[in-house]
Amino acid sequence: MYYQRPQSCCPIPEPKPKCRVIHRYQVRDVCHICPIHTHIVNHTIYRHHYIPRYTCSQENVCQDIFCGGC
Repeated sequence: MYYQRPQSCCPIPEPKPKCRVIHRYQVRDVCHICPIHTHIVNHTIYRHHYIPRYTCSQENVCQDIFCGGC
């Protein structure tokens, strides 16, 4: 006898189907405006330097001495 396959109309399903899970990640750039204010304070500092300027003065005094008289 020849081997004969059983004839059926549909394939027999497995008891529990295999499930395959694929995780996909998509990275999207989202721009946010963060206002940043910079305040600059300029300080001016004056350093005073005292430089001596020497001056000199001279005085001449004349005296007449009369010894005796005429």
